[in-house]
Parts: sequence; C-alpha cells; structure tokens
Amino acid sequence: MSNFNQCNLEGNMTSDPEVSYAASGAAVATFSIAVNRKYKDKESVLFMPCVSFGKLAEILIKYGGKGKKLLVSGYLSDDSYVDRNDNTVHRIKLYLDTVRFIGAYTKVESDTVEPSTKPEEPDF
Repeated sequence: MSNFNQCNLEGNMTSDPEVSYAASGAAVATFSIAVNRKYKDKESVLFMPCVSFGKLAEILIKYGGKGKKLLVSGYLSDDSYVDRNDNTVHRIKLYLDTVRFIGAYTKVESDTVEPSTKPEEPDF
C-alpha cells in the first residue's frame, strides 16, 4: 500500500528561479517560496525550496520571478547527504507537479512592460 505525499502551498517567490539543465536537456528550475502564517498575535514565515522540471520549469523561468505569488502543488522529498564532518544533513524540498500564478501579471512586448488592466493568466 502506497502512502500519500502531497503538499499545497501559497506564497511568494523569494528570488528569480535558478536555471540548470539535466543530462537529457530538460530544464530544471529551483527557487524558494515564502509562506506566511499568522497564529493569534504571532507571525512566522516558512521558506520552502522548490524544484521543477521540463515544461513546468520553462514556464517558471519565463513568467516567474522574485515576489510573484504562486500556488504550488507537489511532493516532499528529503534530500540528505553526509557533510565533511560525517554528519548527515537533511534538506526537505518540494518537487512541483503544478503551479498556478496568482494575481495580475505584466506582458512584455518590444522590451516595454505594460501593466495589465485586469487579472489574466498566461496561456499554458
């Protein structure tokens, strides 16, 4: 029997995606999102590293950037390694299956940026 590993987060990109390419030539985009949480009188922020591949990575590279608000969905994975002091270091990452851009975006035409008159979504 398989366990359920699904995570949905809404937050803002903390930077432009870092771009790399797999041996197969597929695009890989890595970035973090900041997820704000309010509880009673306290606030906290979770910074979640995210990884996407292929067409989804290309879309994030083209339309994503620092401050963009996203709704992301994917599975959590523990990427662990042993450091030079023989300590096991664990890093939880969210491997994305879907991304939804939230809010208005601007179109780029002829090197000029025009604000959107109404909230729109890219065609993909």
